[in-house]
Amino acid sequence: MTEQSTVSDELLRKCERILWRTLPSIQHGVRKLTREDDDRQLTPAQYHILRYIHRGAKSASNLAACEKVSLPAISRHVDDLVKMGLVERTRDTEDRRSIILALTEQGQVIWNKLVERNHQIFSERMKLLSPKEIEIIIEGLELLYSAFAKEVSECNCQTDGGKHHDA
Repeated sequence: MTEQSTVSDELLRKCERILWRTLPSIQHGVRKLTREDDDRQLTPAQYHILRYIHRGAKSASNLAACEKVSLPAISRHVDDLVKMGLVERTRDTEDRRSIILALTEQGQVIWNKLVERNHQIFSERMKLLSPKEIEIIIEGLELLYSAFAKEVSECNCQTDGGKHHDA
């Protein structure tokens, strides 16, 4: 991040308004891809759980911390994903009290489809912009990430330092 300067409240409010205007559009796109041509009709929460498991989250308690919801709420979503055949639970061989979560083969196939659709939707939208505009967005998002990275790293939700190459 650049060195701190005095930022006007008006500028911060404008940034906040634009951010909260933009995020719902992005979230709508994500919800759209979780509902296309698949009978499973994933909820946004289930989509995020699949993403976290794909990225290396291994336990329900880690997922609850990442999603900032209760363990029973995460367990219900994981139960549904297990019933759908997308996630499996296995006992940890080193600590029999622990349950390890993983994507099933079918879950990995579905995840790969979601990532590909996400890429297609994102590419369609972003091709409307110039390379320079895309560079500006990347720079801004990197700055935004660095401003909020502490909260993300506290729950160990991103197992690769925030450098994601998929949805």
